[in-house]
Amino acid sequence: MATHHPSLKILLPVALAGALSQAQGQSLFSDDFETDSSAQWNLISGGYTVTDSSTTPATIELGDQNDYTVDWAFDYSQQSYKLYTDTATFEEKKVPLAPHSKTGSRGLKISVNKKDEVLSRNAVNLYPKDKSFSGDYVLSFDLFLNHSDYIDNGVGTTEYAIYGLNFKGTQLNWMSVDFSSTFNSPAPGAGSSDGIWFMNTGDGGAGRNWRMLFGQGDGKGPIDPALISTPATEIALFGDRDADGTADNRLVSGDYSKYMQGVFPAPPGEFRGVPGKTWVTVEVSQYKGTLTWKMNGKILSQFQNTTPYTAGDIMIGYMDIFDSVSSPLNETWGLFDNVRVNAIRTVVVDTTDNGSTPGDGKTSLLEALLDLQDFDHITFNIPGDGPHVIATPLGGYPLITHSGVVIDGYSQPGAVPNSNPILGGNNAKLKIVLDSTSDATAPNPVNPELPLRASTRLPYPGYGDSENAILPILAANDVTIRGLSFQSRYAAGSDEDPGIYCIALVQGSKNCHVQGNWFGLAPDGVTVKGSAAGVAAFRYRVSVDGVNVDTFSDNLLVGTDSDGVGDVGEFNIFAANHIALALELPGLRVSGNYFNVLPDGNTFLDVNKIHEDLVAAGADGDTVENIENGRQTAGTVIGVSGDGINDANERNIFNLAVYDTLTEFYSNAENTRISGNYYGVGVNGTSKAPPVSTEGDQPNFVSLPGNSTVLIGSNRDGISDDLEGNLIYGVPGSLFVNAGPSVPIVARANTLSGSQFDGFPFADGSNQRLYETYYEPVVVTPLTPAPQLQTYENGILRGSVALPVLENYPFVDVDIYLADPLAPSGVILPGSYLATRSEGVPEDDANGAPGEFEFDLTSLNIPGGQQLVVVASYQKDETSSNAGRAIVSPVSNGVSTGNSTPIGAITVAVEGNNLRLRWTGGTPPYQVQRRTSLSGGSWANEGGTVTEPTALVPITADLTSYFQVTGQ
Repeated sequence: MATHHPSLKILLPVALAGALSQAQGQSLFSDDFETDSSAQWNLISGGYTVTDSSTTPATIELGDQNDYTVDWAFDYSQQSYKLYTDTATFEEKKVPLAPHSKTGSRGLKISVNKKDEVLSRNAVNLYPKDKSFSGDYVLSFDLFLNHSDYIDNGVGTTEYAIYGLNFKGTQLNWMSVDFSSTFNSPAPGAGSSDGIWFMNTGDGGAGRNWRMLFGQGDGKGPIDPALISTPATEIALFGDRDADGTADNRLVSGDYSKYMQGVFPAPPGEFRGVPGKTWVTVEVSQYKGTLTWKMNGKILSQFQNTTPYTAGDIMIGYMDIFDSVSSPLNETWGLFDNVRVNAIRTVVVDTTDNGSTPGDGKTSLLEALLDLQDFDHITFNIPGDGPHVIATPLGGYPLITHSGVVIDGYSQPGAVPNSNPILGGNNAKLKIVLDSTSDATAPNPVNPELPLRASTRLPYPGYGDSENAILPILAANDVTIRGLSFQSRYAAGSDEDPGIYCIALVQGSKNCHVQGNWFGLAPDGVTVKGSAAGVAAFRYRVSVDGVNVDTFSDNLLVGTDSDGVGDVGEFNIFAANHIALALELPGLRVSGNYFNVLPDGNTFLDVNKIHEDLVAAGADGDTVENIENGRQTAGTVIGVSGDGINDANERNIFNLAVYDTLTEFYSNAENTRISGNYYGVGVNGTSKAPPVSTEGDQPNFVSLPGNSTVLIGSNRDGISDDLEGNLIYGVPGSLFVNAGPSVPIVARANTLSGSQFDGFPFADGSNQRLYETYYEPVVVTPLTPAPQLQTYENGILRGSVALPVLENYPFVDVDIYLADPLAPSGVILPGSYLATRSEGVPEDDANGAPGEFEFDLTSLNIPGGQQLVVVASYQKDETSSNAGRAIVSPVSNGVSTGNSTPIGAITVAVEGNNLRLRWTGGTPPYQVQRRTSLSGGSWANEGGTVTEPTALVPITADLTSYFQVTGQ
């Protein structure tokens, strides 16, 4: 316990014999391997060879117990490895600096079974000497695993990094591929096993790339708990997030888990789902009896520890489980760096008074942040029902500079995370409010020209004296902030009155999670008090020897992480901010959030009023924006990831914007995905955002300058395709995509209604984009790239597509839509998405002539009185059209679906404080009308027009209302 805050209520782990004393801080052990630290570790090794595998158990003999190498303080910056793009193509590279290294590039290199060509199985365990840990603590380190060849081709062996908790530290713990419930003697380690340990390959060649084992005590080798009742136990331990019946740690017939593909993307690795040939961060924690295994900040496994192993030493190591030798010998090895053991303290905030002082028996949020340590969990237990408002002190809170920190507002009694799906409204109950609404000032003793405010100044590259934050994070990784309501005010954005960000990531604060918060929205779900931004994260640039070195806060996650643990409780709401997300970073994921939409999911804030309030406050920046991301943005996902895991809850619900775009990328945006979101329409699919004032900028849909690649909607790969299309309603700007002239646009399966775009995906000549140059590498007739429809009769659609340039785009899909009846005059836009057919594929296309198609659409039951249109997708890949791998054509001409049917009877049902009207027939757009007398009086329009045969109308004080619906 830190001496300068003796009153903090902190639940500390017990430090057993040999652990660092608590007075020395919460780092219980660490080794960065910058010097030879072998004297601090116990090394235990073993090996054996199977001589007869036909016996039960197999006959073995002891091999070379020392067939291993452990290189201490190894300078891995000089270590080469081959990063393959396929089985024959590779780039020779040097190992980069580990994620948690600031300067030094030395680490621990381990290999086994490499000294000779003798076939054997070998393992090395390393235990810190005279250490034992208990209670809540975490082992973390950086890991780099190399292997020869591409993925698992030609490796010739399967080798694992091994690591774990709660060991005696006196015996060899490892496994062999042929063990079942026991590890047979005389193999080393067969006579005794302990601890809980985890293991992973780097090459992805094992059927179970990630696995764990539990010790069984004296006389027994380790047990793989999955052997108890595979696959049920394995799924319980690792999850089955993609619901394919196979645990996520399994490799089945070359199919890597969709979840693991998200944990280990490529680049930077060699192949999606494989953790080798790149640094990964590993974290194994024990917290309140729960063991959690994370890699790259994402949960691989989480379970209650019911074993007897609850305290002890930690272990890192390496092993080869087969009788084989890798070829070549020197290309299969593991690197460890920045090994740390930290206590996980639970710090309990029990007062709203940030003036709390040492000795008063209470702990304020300010005190908790002043005394912060790595991996602290800040929780709340403030007396009373709440919500509890914690006013930010003048001068603000200290910057969060420690990694692994969790600030959990849902720990406050009475606080409850949301339990509804994303389209069901947000029913979270927040009890902790961080309040920076005060405009009070105080003299700054360091610089009188920069008065203290109720937020923290950010005098760092990327920011400046005119920018403040409520919770700033400086060069700290894996910070999670959840369950808080942020209340702020619009400031001038000057040195005297800096703009206020709720959360700011500074100097490369990576892998942070922002989940279950309400930004600018009070716990009552109605009161809004916005700020300059909900979350800000700008590039950190310094000059080193005259060369600019940039650092970004990579892999920010805003909303649900879809890891199967409390996913729907992770949705955020952003309300009344100048820019909800003001960012400069790659690897951004924004999934499961409401932007300027109240918790019911259907009530939109008036963005025009927010703009007027920003102007009235003299704020530096009076636009109202959803997302800006710039400089380095590769791999951004907004909405549905399309991996089949929790996709239905990854949508975002967006209001319109008082700006020139709804989503802005202001530099290269490679491999960008925007899928499954609702724009300008509520979760019920009918409630519309109020129109943007015509006096200012009219927002386009998305801005993508530079060398960008984008997927808007579905990639049609057969996974979650019905969830990936965006609903895009009432966007007033003229450009669907404001992009550079060569940016390949993939836009599929979206539904457009009432937007004012001048063409899809753009109009020829619009914004300096010309069909002739854009489609030149795509189709043989780039001046006329649009499909041509001929007839639609008896459910059969006939037409043609421009012939593709086969060497570039050999596959052609045709997306079929109803035309948007609310499109601007003289413009044809795709409206409601209906289906996709493949041109030239006999199962879909009855016309075998190249470029011509005949699709049977009778199964779609297409209504009369409308227009059909199509868009062709030219693809490099037969079964998908991902960003940069496809280009969509302009929209075709329209053909009639036949005569309209009369509007049928209207059904009425109560839905909250509204009436839900439904009808059949007619031709959209529809207009609902109301009057209060059946026999007379004029019909008044009720709301705007709708394109679907349903509408939501408010219940009024009138005793009686009558409704009618008109169509075209």
